[in-house]
Amino acid sequence: MGQGMPEGQNQAVLNPELRSQGSQPQDGEPRSQAQETAAEGLDHPALQRAEELVDHFGERIGHFAHTLSLRFRKATARAREEVQDIWAEAQHIKTRGRS
Repeated sequence: MGQGMPEGQNQAVLNPELRSQGSQPQDGEPRSQAQETAAEGLDHPALQRAEELVDHFGERIGHFAHTLSLRFRKATARAREEVQDIWAEAQHIKTRGRS
């Protein structure tokens, strides 16, 4: 029925109540220390600190990207203005040569 999936996992997919029991051993075996640590989630101070560092790093990257974007837009606006000035001067020289 499960096409490579153990029967218990297949039932957990079909029945949401069994999903919450999926982290508990079904045959009464004690949970390993790794399973206990994973079950604690973000209660662990090292994980909280790591999350804070990642958040802070993300904020700094966002600020840097914003600053870089602003500088790029200013440089692009200046370049566009210079090109327009050059074009206007070229048109003026062209029309002056005809008269």
